[in-house]
Amino acid sequence: MKTAEDYRERVERGAVFLDEKVPGWVDRIDLDTLDVAADSLCVAAQAVGSAYYIAQTKLGQSDEDAQERGFVLPEHEHDERADELIAADEDDEVETIYAPLTQAWRRLIERRRGATS
Repeated sequence: MKTAEDYRERVERGAVFLDEKVPGWVDRIDLDTLDVAADSLCVAAQAVGSAYYIAQTKLGQSDEDAQERGFVLPEHEHDERADELIAADEDDEVETIYAPLTQAWRRLIERRRGATS
């Protein structure tokens, strides 16, 4: 099982990547709608201004890169989280599975915005 630290490290790598590719990206993210599980509301989509898969192409990022940078969960982790939710008798919803990753991005963005205000 991944920890909050694991997610934080990934999104830190993703943020550094976005800093290089899309300067000012942090100000483009709507924290009220941010949802890593949603193609048009995830960090990459909001930063670039297009759906996730188009954003990935524009960023020149492979699926493996996206996983390492916290833009998506690797399939095996997605499956592990689904198993945890089923064992806990919770709904197996993609949004719930991706919640820790979304939260890690939200915290990073809030920290960065707080540092500049």
